Amino acid sequence: IDLSQYNSINNARDVHELMTALEYDQYNLYGISYGTRLAMTIMRDFPEDVRSVVLDSSYPKTIRNFENLTNLVDEVAMELFNLCVADEVCNTTYPDLANRFNVLLERLSENPLDLGDGMVITPDVFSNLFSALNHPRTVAIAPYIPLTITELEQGKTDTFLLLMQFIDGQVELIAPTLPQTVQPVPSEADALLRSARIMAESALELLQNAIQLGNEANEIIRLAGIEQTPARVWLTAVNGFIQATGTDGAQLIGRELMFLLLKPKDRATLQTFIEQHFQGADVVALQTGLDALSETDVTAVFELLATDVRIVTGTNIFANAMFSYNCHDEGPFDTLEGAIQNEESLIFPLLTGNNFETQVTGIFAMCDEVVIPFVGSAPDIESQPVVSDIPTLVLAGSYDVQTPPSWNRLAYEPLTNAYFGYFVNSGHGVITYSQCAKDVTLSFINHPDREPDMSCVATLATPFVLPQPPSE
Repeated sequence: IDLSQYNSINNARDVHELMTALEYDQYNLYGISYGTRLAMTIMRDFPEDVRSVVLDSSYPKTIRNFENLTNLVDEVAMELFNLCVADEVCNTTYPDLANRFNVLLERLSENPLDLGDGMVITPDVFSNLFSALNHPRTVAIAPYIPLTITELEQGKTDTFLLLMQFIDGQVELIAPTLPQTVQPVPSEADALLRSARIMAESALELLQNAIQLGNEANEIIRLAGIEQTPARVWLTAVNGFIQATGTDGAQLIGRELMFLLLKPKDRATLQTFIEQHFQGADVVALQTGLDALSETDVTAVFELLATDVRIVTGTNIFANAMFSYNCHDEGPFDTLEGAIQNEESLIFPLLTGNNFETQVTGIFAMCDEVVIPFVGSAPDIESQPVVSDIPTLVLAGSYDVQTPPSWNRLAYEPLTNAYFGYFVNSGHGVITYSQCAKDVTLSFINHPDREPDMSCVATLATPFVLPQPPSE
């Protein structure tokens, strides 16, 4: 397999060839996230193919993705504070909120607020809060954040705990009015019973999936005539357990499995990986298998990770494909120095966490040492803005912590026949947050020669929650 063929330019060629084979003269493109980058590649390389384009949560070619990993949450936090400033009531009630938030983060960094039972409020907690805005359900916490900051300044935790309970699914926020407008789950006993049933069903399904994935991998290996070595058998088991964690977990753990190539290639590294990413019976099973491997087998595990695409893609084909595309497209243009420079210019530096440099250094090392030698590097044109007169609709979510509003504006600016929609109370994948976004998108696709009616966007704004007046 020639991994250098898997990149955005060739993906665009594949779309062109597919649609030609299907005898479509023209077609509409709709992309979310990386899909927008692919859509822009098609707009550039095959403009005659395209009738209209919707770029939802844009990832423009001029963005240095790896350099900007630190300022995503930073931008979304500032976006929320700017929305508060623009709201006369919010700005009057919570003046100078951004500066006060920085002071609060510094205080929490020096003296974390210990709530007991293992819950400690640190700046990392706020990073998680702002990241929670990037989900169609938990974006509902946005109107409560100014009140949460104000209460924590006073040492109060009522609204903070309410939001934590909501994120965990223990309560539902009915409306953005006062924080006690909460609808509890019907009864504690019912909730526990329902949770237990869901957990039991999920555990059974995950176990069945792990067994099925392991069996499928073994069958593929058998049919291909590949020798079933102890190292391969153990990695096949690891892959099965990774896939059983579900999509999000598999992406994370699959990426960490690739990162093992940057660490000491010994038994202790594999043991630490097991302990960090698995629990309970999974740990016992994988540790037992690892204990049975000889030192030669352990060496073979790392050799397979480094050389056998069947093992690498088996961990999580989506996560590793994204590594392939991003390293190919970004590798020649991003620098670690640029990432550090961006980190030093943050408005809220304490939102990045303490291990930023380690994480970003690992990503650059992964691209340079592991991925790019296989996939190659993009030509200079992949770092240039896409200029086009194709009818295009750009959708930006106010709280998108993956492709924030500024990225969408960068995608929009070189387009000479485009419309820009800014959707408040929305995150990544704007169309999933409201009927308004769906209606605007459909209207545009039906009539790309007209400016879509975006009046419904005004209905998406919700008032910020104000402090409860003192009881008499």
